[in-house]
This record gives sequence, structure tokens and C-alpha cells, in this order.
Amino acid sequence: MKLLGFNQGRNNIHFVRDLDATEVADHEKFTPIIAEAKNRFNLFRILAQNYLEWKSYVDSLLNAKTTNDGGEMLQLDRLLLNYLTCAYTIQEHFKVSFQQRSRKNIVKQK
Repeated sequence: MKLLGFNQGRNNIHFVRDLDATEVADHEKFTPIIAEAKNRFNLFRILAQNYLEWKSYVDSLLNAKTTNDGGEMLQLDRLLLNYLTCAYTIQEHFKVSFQQRSRKNIVKQK
């Protein structure tokens, strides 16, 4: 495995050096942890998108040029429920994840 460098100014990649055995082992050890973290950050991105969608709809209702058809409250409820459900899901996901990680250590679970 090789270590590469990226020169943003020149927009090119260049070889720096070969990785030693310890660095390769560390890479293999940390790759799944990094992938898991990226997936978990996606949950927060979804939450942010739900909030932005809800806020955008609220702002559109406050715009005097918007015509209302009577379904505004249903749409507001739907968007707010999406946001709250996502927030609750994140909370439950991390609670279960923490319990699974701390299964062997009862003190950490409290």
C-alpha cells in the first residue's frame, strides 16, 4: 500500500512513500470504524434535510404570494413528523449501539 499526496493547486496526485506493515495494519483496523462513522453522519444529514424541508415550507406559507389550498396543516404535520421521527430514530440507534458496544462492561451502561 502506498501513501499519496494531493496538490490541490496543480490538481495532481503524487507518490510519497510505501506504508510500513504497522501502518497497513492500522489502515485495515480503522477502515471499518471510519465507514461506520460516515454512515452515522448520514443520519444527521437526513435530519438536517428534514428540518430544511420543513422550514422551507413554513417560510413559503409566510410568503404573501403563496396561494393556500387548505392542505397546509396536513403538509406541516407530515414534515414535522418526518423530522421528529428521524430525531427519535437517531436517539434509539445510538442507545442500542451503545448498549451493544458496552455489553461486557456493565459500569459503562449506567
